[in-house]
Formats: sequence, C-alpha cells, structure tokens
Amino acid sequence: MKHVEVFTWLLPPPAWTPKAKPYKSRWKMTVEEAAERGAIEPCAGTMEIRNQPETLEEISANLTSAWQKRTVKPSDTGGD
Repeated sequence: MKHVEVFTWLLPPPAWTPKAKPYKSRWKMTVEEAAERGAIEPCAGTMEIRNQPETLEEISANLTSAWQKRTVKPSDTGGD
C-alpha cells in the first residue's frame, strides 16, 4: 500500500467574478492534483493520509464483500 497525503485546498475565484474570494475545494486532492488545478494553498488542519493499493492483490483484498459475492444461478451449475 502506498500512503498518500491529501488536503482541502483554496482554489482561485472564477475569472468572471473579479470581486470574489478564493474558496475551499469540495474534495481533497494531492499536491500534484492541486497543482494541475491551480490551487493556491492547502487549508490548515485538513491533511488526511489515505492508503492507495498498488497491486492487483491489494486491490482485490480491499474490495467490499458485495463485490466479492457472486450469485450462482441454476444455469451456471448446469442444473434447472
């Protein structure tokens, strides 16, 4: 598992509203994602560390039980 730091960021106001103030993002982003979106700075106290799976084994281990369960139909087993 890879540990990823994410933050809520201050985003610049829209260009069509010159008197608007920077606003908080609605979702948390990594530093790289924030740079792509032109974020100004991270909001204080919003850091969160998330675990990001890197291999197929880690991904399948983190699936919810609803995804792991498979409904077996009679046609699948050869019965009626």
